[in-house]
Amino acid sequence: MSAEHRRKVKVRLENISKYFGSLQVLDNISFEVAEGEFLSLVGPSGCGKTTLLRIISGLESSSSVLIDDVPVSPMKHNIGFVFQEDSLLPWRNVWGNVAFGLELHNKLDPEIEKAVKNILEVIPGLKGFESYYPHQLSGGMRQRVAIARALAIDPDLLVMDEPFGNVDLQTRSIMQEELVNLHLKVGKTVIFVTHNVEEAVLLSDRIIVLTKRPARIKAEVPVDLLRPRKRFDSSFLKLRENIVNSMMEEV
Repeated sequence: MSAEHRRKVKVRLENISKYFGSLQVLDNISFEVAEGEFLSLVGPSGCGKTTLLRIISGLESSSSVLIDDVPVSPMKHNIGFVFQEDSLLPWRNVWGNVAFGLELHNKLDPEIEKAVKNILEVIPGLKGFESYYPHQLSGGMRQRVAIARALAIDPDLLVMDEPFGNVDLQTRSIMQEELVNLHLKVGKTVIFVTHNVEEAVLLSDRIIVLTKRPARIKAEVPVDLLRPRKRFDSSFLKLRENIVNSMMEEV
Protein backbone atom coordinates (compact mmCIF):
# COMPACT_ATOMS: atom_id res chain seq x y z
CA MET A 1 0.00 0.00 0.00
CA SER A 2 1.38 3.41 -1.01
CA ALA A 3 2.10 6.20 1.44
CA GLU A 4 -0.87 8.16 0.05
CA HIS A 5 -3.29 5.41 1.01
CA ARG A 6 -1.91 5.10 4.54
CA ARG A 7 -2.97 8.70 5.11
CA LYS A 8 -6.47 9.84 5.97
CA VAL A 9 -9.02 9.58 3.17
CA LYS A 10 -9.96 13.13 2.20
CA VAL A 11 -12.35 12.51 -0.71
CA ARG A 12 -14.48 9.43 -1.36
CA LEU A 13 -16.59 8.73 -4.45
CA GLU A 14 -19.16 5.97 -4.21
CA ASN A 15 -20.75 4.57 -7.37
CA ILE A 16 -21.07 7.81 -9.33
CA SER A 17 -23.23 7.56 -12.45
CA LYS A 18 -24.56 10.47 -14.48
CA TYR A 19 -27.11 10.83 -17.26
CA PHE A 20 -28.02 13.81 -19.41
CA GLY A 21 -31.46 12.72 -20.53
CA SER A 22 -30.95 9.29 -22.10
CA LEU A 23 -27.20 9.84 -22.58
CA GLN A 24 -25.08 8.15 -19.93
CA VAL A 25 -21.84 10.02 -19.25
CA LEU A 26 -20.48 8.33 -16.11
CA ASP A 27 -20.90 4.70 -15.12
CA ASN A 28 -20.44 3.55 -11.52
CA ILE A 29 -17.21 5.40 -10.66
CA SER A 30 -15.74 4.88 -7.19
CA PHE A 31 -12.36 5.87 -5.79
CA GLU A 32 -10.72 7.55 -2.82
CA VAL A 33 -8.21 10.38 -2.59
CA ALA A 34 -5.87 10.61 0.39
CA GLU A 35 -5.29 13.83 2.25
CA GLY A 36 -2.51 15.75 0.50
CA GLU A 37 -2.54 13.47 -2.55
CA PHE A 38 -2.18 14.82 -6.09
CA LEU A 39 -4.53 12.75 -8.26
CA SER A 40 -4.92 13.19 -12.01
CA LEU A 41 -7.80 12.07 -14.21
CA VAL A 42 -7.04 11.27 -17.84
CA GLY A 43 -9.17 9.77 -20.59
CA PRO A 44 -10.47 10.26 -24.12
CA SER A 45 -11.86 13.64 -25.10
CA GLY A 46 -15.54 13.89 -24.23
CA CYS A 47 -15.53 10.95 -21.85
CA GLY A 48 -16.93 12.98 -18.93
CA LYS A 49 -13.86 14.14 -17.00
CA THR A 50 -15.16 17.67 -16.52
CA THR A 51 -18.61 16.41 -15.54
CA LEU A 52 -17.00 14.16 -12.94
CA LEU A 53 -14.96 17.09 -11.64
CA ARG A 54 -18.11 19.23 -11.32
CA ILE A 55 -19.77 16.50 -9.27
CA ILE A 56 -16.70 16.08 -7.07
CA SER A 57 -16.55 19.81 -6.41
CA GLY A 58 -20.24 20.14 -5.56
CA LEU A 59 -21.17 22.20 -8.61
CA GLU A 60 -23.61 19.38 -9.39
CA SER A 61 -25.36 17.91 -6.39
CA SER A 62 -24.51 14.39 -5.27
CA SER A 63 -24.77 12.53 -1.98
CA SER A 64 -22.19 10.03 -3.25
CA VAL A 65 -19.17 12.34 -2.92
CA LEU A 66 -17.80 12.76 0.59
CA ILE A 67 -15.15 15.19 1.80
CA ASP A 68 -13.98 14.36 5.31
CA ASP A 69 -16.90 11.89 5.48
CA VAL A 70 -19.46 14.65 4.86
CA PRO A 71 -21.45 14.94 1.57
CA VAL A 72 -19.77 17.60 -0.53
CA SER A 73 -21.42 21.01 -0.33
CA PRO A 74 -20.18 24.52 -1.20
CA MET A 75 -21.88 25.58 2.05
CA LYS A 76 -19.81 23.17 4.16
CA HIS A 77 -16.51 22.89 2.29
CA ASN A 78 -13.96 25.28 0.86
CA ILE A 79 -13.38 24.14 -2.72
CA GLY A 80 -10.68 25.90 -4.74
CA PHE A 81 -11.31 25.97 -8.50
CA VAL A 82 -8.82 26.51 -11.31
CA PHE A 83 -10.13 26.10 -14.85
CA GLN A 84 -8.69 26.38 -18.35
CA GLU A 85 -10.12 29.89 -18.59
CA ASP A 86 -8.70 31.97 -15.74
CA SER A 87 -12.08 33.72 -15.12
CA LEU A 88 -10.43 36.72 -13.50
CA LEU A 89 -12.56 39.80 -12.86
CA PRO A 90 -11.27 42.40 -15.35
CA TRP A 91 -12.18 45.38 -13.12
CA ARG A 92 -10.10 44.03 -10.22
CA ASN A 93 -6.33 44.09 -9.97
CA VAL A 94 -4.24 41.10 -8.91
CA TRP A 95 -4.72 41.82 -5.21
CA GLY A 96 -8.47 42.24 -5.64
CA ASN A 97 -8.84 39.05 -7.66
CA VAL A 98 -6.92 36.99 -5.11
CA ALA A 99 -9.01 38.52 -2.32
CA PHE A 100 -12.32 37.82 -4.04
CA GLY A 101 -12.90 34.30 -2.71
CA LEU A 102 -12.07 35.42 0.81
CA GLU A 103 -14.64 38.19 0.53
CA LEU A 104 -17.26 35.65 -0.58
CA HIS A 105 -16.43 33.69 2.58
CA ASN A 106 -17.09 36.84 4.63
CA LYS A 107 -13.58 37.10 5.97
CA LEU A 108 -12.64 40.26 7.84
CA ASP A 109 -10.31 42.78 6.23
CA PRO A 110 -7.28 41.90 8.41
CA GLU A 111 -7.75 38.19 7.60
CA ILE A 112 -8.02 38.97 3.89
CA GLU A 113 -4.90 41.12 3.90
CA LYS A 114 -2.89 38.46 5.70
CA ALA A 115 -4.09 35.62 3.47
CA VAL A 116 -3.51 37.51 0.21
CA LYS A 117 -0.08 38.67 1.28
CA ASN A 118 0.92 35.16 2.30
CA ILE A 119 -0.24 33.49 -0.92
CA LEU A 120 1.40 36.14 -3.12
CA GLU A 121 4.66 35.30 -1.36
CA VAL A 122 4.21 31.64 -2.27
CA ILE A 123 3.12 31.84 -5.93
CA PRO A 124 6.17 32.54 -8.13
CA GLY A 125 6.18 35.77 -10.11
CA LEU A 126 3.23 37.59 -8.56
CA LYS A 127 4.96 39.71 -5.95
CA GLY A 128 5.26 43.25 -7.27
CA PHE A 129 2.28 42.84 -9.61
CA GLU A 130 -0.44 43.41 -6.99
CA SER A 131 -1.75 46.57 -8.70
CA TYR A 132 -1.78 45.15 -12.24
CA TYR A 133 -5.07 44.34 -14.00
CA PRO A 134 -5.75 41.13 -15.98
CA HIS A 135 -5.40 42.86 -19.36
CA GLN A 136 -1.86 43.86 -18.38
CA LEU A 137 -0.79 40.27 -17.66
CA SER A 138 0.32 37.36 -19.82
CA GLY A 139 -1.73 34.17 -19.96
CA GLY A 140 0.65 32.45 -17.59
CA MET A 141 0.50 35.30 -15.10
CA ARG A 142 -3.29 35.36 -15.19
CA GLN A 143 -3.38 31.64 -14.48
CA ARG A 144 -0.97 32.13 -11.56
CA VAL A 145 -3.45 34.66 -10.17
CA ALA A 146 -6.26 32.11 -10.59
CA ILE A 147 -4.22 29.54 -8.67
CA ALA A 148 -3.47 32.11 -5.95
CA ARG A 149 -7.18 32.95 -5.67
CA ALA A 150 -8.06 29.25 -5.29
CA LEU A 151 -5.41 28.67 -2.62
CA ALA A 152 -6.05 31.88 -0.67
CA ILE A 153 -9.25 30.42 0.83
CA ASP A 154 -7.24 27.54 2.35
CA PRO A 155 -9.31 24.97 0.44
CA ASP A 156 -10.32 21.54 1.67
CA LEU A 157 -9.87 20.41 -1.93
CA LEU A 158 -8.26 22.01 -5.00
CA VAL A 159 -9.82 20.98 -8.33
CA MET A 160 -8.02 21.88 -11.56
CA ASP A 161 -9.52 21.37 -15.01
CA GLU A 162 -6.90 21.67 -17.77
CA PRO A 163 -5.43 24.76 -16.08
CA PHE A 164 -2.48 25.03 -18.47
CA GLY A 165 -4.39 24.29 -21.67
CA ASN A 166 -4.36 27.90 -22.90
CA VAL A 167 -0.69 28.75 -22.38
CA ASP A 168 2.23 28.16 -24.72
CA LEU A 169 4.44 25.10 -24.39
CA GLN A 170 7.33 26.87 -22.66
CA THR A 171 5.04 28.58 -20.12
CA ARG A 172 3.22 25.29 -19.56
CA SER A 173 6.48 23.51 -18.71
CA ILE A 174 7.48 26.27 -16.29
CA MET A 175 4.08 26.27 -14.60
CA GLN A 176 4.08 22.49 -14.27
CA GLU A 177 7.35 22.69 -12.35
CA GLU A 178 5.97 25.55 -10.24
CA LEU A 179 2.89 23.49 -9.41
CA VAL A 180 5.03 20.54 -8.30
CA ASN A 181 6.95 22.79 -5.92
CA LEU A 182 3.78 24.56 -4.77
CA HIS A 183 2.11 21.26 -3.92
CA LEU A 184 5.12 20.23 -1.87
CA LYS A 185 4.88 23.54 0.04
CA VAL A 186 1.14 23.75 0.72
CA GLY A 187 0.27 20.04 0.76
CA LYS A 188 -3.32 20.46 -0.45
CA THR A 189 -5.40 17.59 -1.81
CA VAL A 190 -5.59 18.08 -5.59
CA ILE A 191 -7.76 16.50 -8.28
CA PHE A 192 -6.39 17.49 -11.68
CA VAL A 193 -7.93 16.86 -15.10
CA THR A 194 -5.67 16.82 -18.16
CA HIS A 195 -5.47 15.41 -21.67
CA ASN A 196 -1.68 15.53 -21.43
CA VAL A 197 -0.31 12.22 -20.14
CA GLU A 198 3.22 13.58 -19.74
CA GLU A 199 1.81 16.35 -17.54
CA ALA A 200 -0.07 13.80 -15.43
CA VAL A 201 3.05 11.68 -14.91
CA LEU A 202 5.12 14.74 -14.04
CA LEU A 203 2.66 16.06 -11.44
CA SER A 204 0.79 13.17 -9.91
CA ASP A 205 1.02 10.73 -7.05
CA ARG A 206 -1.59 8.62 -8.82
CA ILE A 207 -3.39 8.66 -12.17
CA ILE A 208 -6.87 7.36 -12.89
CA VAL A 209 -7.46 6.39 -16.52
CA LEU A 210 -11.07 6.61 -17.68
CA THR A 211 -12.69 4.75 -20.57
CA LYS A 212 -14.62 6.37 -23.39
CA ARG A 213 -18.17 7.48 -22.62
CA PRO A 214 -19.87 6.34 -20.49
CA ALA A 215 -16.71 6.73 -18.43
CA ARG A 216 -15.64 3.92 -16.14
CA ILE A 217 -12.33 3.46 -14.37
CA LYS A 218 -10.03 1.54 -16.69
CA ALA A 219 -6.90 1.70 -14.54
CA GLU A 220 -5.45 3.29 -11.42
CA VAL A 221 -1.75 3.92 -11.90
CA PRO A 222 0.51 4.82 -8.95
CA VAL A 223 3.35 7.12 -9.95
CA ASP A 224 6.23 5.89 -7.81
CA LEU A 225 8.91 8.02 -9.49
CA LEU A 226 11.19 10.12 -7.31
CA ARG A 227 10.93 13.90 -7.48
CA PRO A 228 12.11 15.95 -9.21
CA ARG A 229 11.06 13.89 -12.21
CA LYS A 230 12.92 13.92 -15.50
CA ARG A 231 10.73 13.80 -18.59
CA PHE A 232 13.23 11.75 -20.59
CA ASP A 233 14.24 9.18 -17.98
CA SER A 234 13.46 5.67 -19.15
CA SER A 235 11.11 4.96 -16.22
CA PHE A 236 9.17 8.18 -16.93
CA LEU A 237 8.89 7.40 -20.63
CA LYS A 238 7.81 3.81 -19.99
CA LEU A 239 5.05 4.86 -17.61
CA ARG A 240 3.84 7.54 -20.02
CA GLU A 241 3.81 5.03 -22.88
CA ASN A 242 1.81 2.49 -20.87
CA ILE A 243 -0.85 5.08 -20.03
CA VAL A 244 -1.01 6.37 -23.60
CA ASN A 245 -1.44 2.83 -24.91
CA SER A 246 -4.22 2.22 -22.41
CA MET A 247 -6.00 5.40 -23.58
CA MET A 248 -5.53 4.52 -27.25
CA GLU A 249 -7.51 1.33 -26.69
CA GLU A 250 -10.49 3.59 -26.02
CA VAL A 251 -10.32 5.48 -29.31
